[in-house]
Amino acid sequence: MNWTSGKRKTGKSTWRSGAPGEQAGASAVGTVILLVIAAYAVFVGIQYVPQMIESSSVGSILNSIEHEHRAEPIRSAQALRGKVDNHLSINQLNHLRDSFTVREFGNDYIVEVSYERELNLLYETKTIKYANSLTLH
Repeated sequence: MNWTSGKRKTGKSTWRSGAPGEQAGASAVGTVILLVIAAYAVFVGIQYVPQMIESSSVGSILNSIEHEHRAEPIRSAQALRGKVDNHLSINQLNHLRDSFTVREFGNDYIVEVSYERELNLLYETKTIKYANSLTLH
């Protein structure tokens, strides 16, 4: 191999000639910017993904209660509250127990859930409100 010409015996160049305007790879600044953006996305994602999972679990609890009510109608607000507490315990969401309210409205039962979570974006903290309800006839 001839180190002065930058060519192998096949005649193909093994490195750039160094001519101006012919950069071969990413610049250090570009790489650092890309890494900072990726790190920020991971930082926000680490906070947001558990919130999405928690919200999805709450929705799943409400769906389960609705299906159970269709199979065997609930006869009192206390029984409904017991089902809600049981599902929260099964899903390890006991910290949301106070976020659920169960009330009777005529012949219907209403389950409402409302809670807030914070998302740190470094430059500010956003409050995200989660709310859902279920009416059982």
